[in-house]
Amino acid sequence: MMSVNEFSANGTSCPIYLLPNELLARLFQAGTHDWAASSLAASTLPFPVLICGVCKHWREVAMTCPGLWSTIHVPICSSSTPPAWVQAWIDRSKSVPLTITLDIPLYSNGITQVALLSTMIKYPTRRVDIRSRNDDESDIHRLFMDVLQGSRQNKFEQISLCFTERRRGRVQFTKEENVIRGEWGCPPNCLRSFEVSKLRVIGLAVYPPQFPNLTSLTVWDMEATFLELRDLFAESPNLMNLVLCRLRVSPTSRPSEIGSSITLPSLQRLAVSFLRDSSNPSDIYPIRYLRLPNLSYLEINGDSNISLASAFKDSLSSADRLHTLKLSNLSHGIFYGAQDDMDDISFLRLLTSIRHLHLLQSTAALLTSSPGAAPRRLRRPSIGGVVQPQPPSRAGMLAELRQVKVQLQALDLDKSESTSKSSFIPFPNLQTITLATLAANDLLDICHYVKARKSKLDAVYLSTTAQRHLSHTLVRARGQDTYRVPLPFTRKRDIDVDQVKDADDWLRERVEVHKFDPVSESRNDLLEGPLLKEMI
Repeated sequence: MMSVNEFSANGTSCPIYLLPNELLARLFQAGTHDWAASSLAASTLPFPVLICGVCKHWREVAMTCPGLWSTIHVPICSSSTPPAWVQAWIDRSKSVPLTITLDIPLYSNGITQVALLSTMIKYPTRRVDIRSRNDDESDIHRLFMDVLQGSRQNKFEQISLCFTERRRGRVQFTKEENVIRGEWGCPPNCLRSFEVSKLRVIGLAVYPPQFPNLTSLTVWDMEATFLELRDLFAESPNLMNLVLCRLRVSPTSRPSEIGSSITLPSLQRLAVSFLRDSSNPSDIYPIRYLRLPNLSYLEINGDSNISLASAFKDSLSSADRLHTLKLSNLSHGIFYGAQDDMDDISFLRLLTSIRHLHLLQSTAALLTSSPGAAPRRLRRPSIGGVVQPQPPSRAGMLAELRQVKVQLQALDLDKSESTSKSSFIPFPNLQTITLATLAANDLLDICHYVKARKSKLDAVYLSTTAQRHLSHTLVRARGQDTYRVPLPFTRKRDIDVDQVKDADDWLRERVEVHKFDPVSESRNDLLEGPLLKEMI
């Protein structure tokens, strides 16, 4: 591959106007890729149009790169897109397969986008992503499906059917004729089958045989019975990637289905978040029916405060190849010793094959808290009263803290008397920890875990806030091996005057510490990022 240094006299830098056209085209391709993957792609000036307006030279280079024009976001640059613009865009893409994204905002004319899709779909197309937020036309999904079914092409790499208007709710994969007829206006046998590798669905009832042999599936608000799950995965025996956003509880569960299971030997990556539905008395999430022996990547968003141990049940009991666990927004309620949280700790610690642990705004108590043990104690660095905080009343907790004058939480990194923590070290195969947190206590847990392990971790990756806590918040009294986190409302006279802030040096002596950007990291999350992004 050509490099900039080949065209630089001193080998250190090169003005962009001296770059050869081949390398300039590669830069344009990278910029176009980033623009297309951005959540602002539909509302900003398209990158190919932007570079064409810089200078004549750049315009000439852009016009000779059909790959720049293979991604079409409709509307283009405005609330409405003239057909002539779309045709000119397609002409510049030449024979490169198109990526078509139709993002229909609220109160817009979706019929225009349907007409544009019928024009674009005549050309070789790799990917079609449709999102409609229009409440006025409740049958707009049928019009789009008519266009797709009427095209000469039935093979696509990716299709997104996202209808998020308020009238629509859960996604259902079903073979019931009445449901399919009500959704699409025709019986199931009239629906055309597509050869699609990746499917994304929001707000629709889907007939599984219409999209067989999927390798990637992303679904929002799915509600499924055991039989519906079995039919869905029977149509896609080679499914490798599954993303379930806001997974709902099963509507019905027969006694004979409670202990039943569905084995998915091909599934390698799973991401799931849950929706708590107080109107549904069932507490059975369909994820518990699955058995995933070859799962290698698991991503969980815990913002709904669902008990993970109850939701997953035995679905991960055979996941011996799981090497990456990413936890987002997992409650810090573990601090209070709630039973559900302790059950979740026990459940997650059964995943002993984990090599890479990502904690994104999630408690690191998973690494140190003992399931079934009492909550963490708040104590002075020397003698003093002990307080056990109670979760119901924060005001009461603060009043109690003031009453006994407990101002510091401490962790002795060299202590040996705490057999409850040192006797069991979770995740024995762990190699890296990634931590993004606003809580300084999580850094104490990381330090204790690093100290307690017999084998050395490869690396710890910390967000900017976590690094700041490590170097500026964690303190110890000179001559002691106890690090502390000053609590809110601490008075200066309650803090040791002679303090040392060397936790950062302490940790770096034992493990490699690197900085990471949570925003960049989120682009790789299966549950986060732009809705209509490229699926894995």
